[in-house]
Amino acid sequence: GCAGSAGLISETPSGGVVTYPITNESDILSSSGRKEAMTLMKKKCGNSSRILHEGEIARIRGDIDRTWQGQLSGERLWGVEFRCN
Repeated sequence: GCAGSAGLISETPSGGVVTYPITNESDILSSSGRKEAMTLMKKKCGNSSRILHEGEIARIRGDIDRTWQGQLSGERLWGVEFRCN
């Protein structure tokens, strides 16, 4: 499992973007972070929302990531853009 939790990083009146950490592709649909992300979407939209896009989000910048390699966690960040119906 992942140690981090989901967060709403961007919000509009009709939706937003939630993110959560993953360590590998098998975490995307089954992680507790995804469950938390879906809860945040439900809190924002009630039971009626639609996922517009989702995918991995770059952590920082390539040159910074290389410099700090080994000091940052191995977690990757997954983002879900959604809209309330």
